Amino acid sequence: MRKQPQFAGAMESAAVSPDAALIQLCEEFDALQRLIYNCELRGSTEVHDEKLREKILAPVHERQKEILKALFVLRATTLAGFLARARMYRLYEREKFEEETGYHDVQMIIALVRDMTDGLVF
Repeated sequence: MRKQPQFAGAMESAAVSPDAALIQLCEEFDALQRLIYNCELRGSTEVHDEKLREKILAPVHERQKEILKALFVLRATTLAGFLARARMYRLYEREKFEEETGYHDVQMIIALVRDMTDGLVF
């Protein structure tokens, strides 16, 4: 059983956080990413036709680009904000968390995000 991070409760206060806008954007990005995973062949609502899948997901990818552009200018100032970013990254790059691969810098980021998000619900 994995140990719950001591700061996991920081996500509970996100609604009153100075990082509320950042957290909301991260959550929207996460919801869109789950939609993408579910439409891919390994997802629960598979769309086997690649062209149809691309057509369905094109506006989703566009919205994700808009969200990332907005998130780039925002700065996390609270633990809840940092956790929202870490959680978003872990969901987006979930396959990288399954094995040790990549360059040392990537492995260091993966380890940091893993340690921050272990025990959080995805």
